Amino acid sequence: MRRWGGVQVVHIAGAPGSGKTTLGRDIARTMANVAVKDTDEFIQRDMPEANRLRALADDLAGYDSEWRAIWRRSVTQFIAANRNKLVIFVGLTDHFASHRRVDDESRYYDLTLHCPEAKRFYLDVPMPVLLDQYYGRLSHVPATSRFANENTPGTPRAIVADALNIREYHVAHGYAPASGAEIRAYLVELTARGAAACV
Repeated sequence: MRRWGGVQVVHIAGAPGSGKTTLGRDIARTMANVAVKDTDEFIQRDMPEANRLRALADDLAGYDSEWRAIWRRSVTQFIAANRNKLVIFVGLTDHFASHRRVDDESRYYDLTLHCPEAKRFYLDVPMPVLLDQYYGRLSHVPATSRFANENTPGTPRAIVADALNIREYHVAHGYAPASGAEIRAYLVELTARGAAACV
């Protein structure tokens, strides 16, 4: 295993619509010696893993155990397959978490279980930009004035509330708020130092 400046794994979290996937693609395209993985790809609807979880829909404990096992196996395999690269995960770690989980502590998978010294960033964007980018992914944009006082999922008010909750959780768990440019500058500087073997 090799590390850059003592760092082997970087995780970039952020609210839906913040630009995590776009930033990850840009990093993968323009930087050498990095392996970028979108965390949404670990479990997808047409994968056997998703079918196993659906079969456990009525068993919260079994679902949670299987969900964490899938994440643990997926993260371990990706890190092992890229031992000589700086591993960068982009995305939230609650993909396919049980919708019955209401507490954040069990909603997210903890990547530091694999790499305690992982560098963690929260991609911070202004709320107007977040809303523009979020709705830019959809086929239609609801009128902001119509939904301004509603908490219905997908409306501006609900998206802002969710984004604030996601940010609060991650900052409280050691994620440094940063812009895409700041994260990219950090990675450029980090990889410029060169890799050193773990001791």
